[in-house]
Amino acid sequence: GTLTLVTNGAPGAGVLTVFGRFAGPGADLTLMGAPIAPGLCFLCVLPQLIFGGGVTDAGGTLVQTFPVPNDPAFTGVDVNFQNFQILVGGGFDVVNTNSLSTTVLP
Repeated sequence: GTLTLVTNGAPGAGVLTVFGRFAGPGADLTLMGAPIAPGLCFLCVLPQLIFGGGVTDAGGTLVQTFPVPNDPAFTGVDVNFQNFQILVGGGFDVVNTNSLSTTVLP
């Protein structure tokens, strides 16, 4: 099967998607050294893999489709995804989505 992630945001923004097995309440990226205002951007997925990325279209949308291996070992596994957009112009800004938690079904 496949998993489709749709990101909506600023037109022409670079998007980075991270994947991880573990999610939490979020860590403020400012405390990790990101040059953004405190309390605005949180890393909610402990990244184990940079899963994908791309650039949003003129309407601010990026559609990413990823294959899900047909492997019984993945059945019932919880995985988490989170997107980040890098905004440049008049400064540097990072915005992110909430964490998306999914369970792989047979």
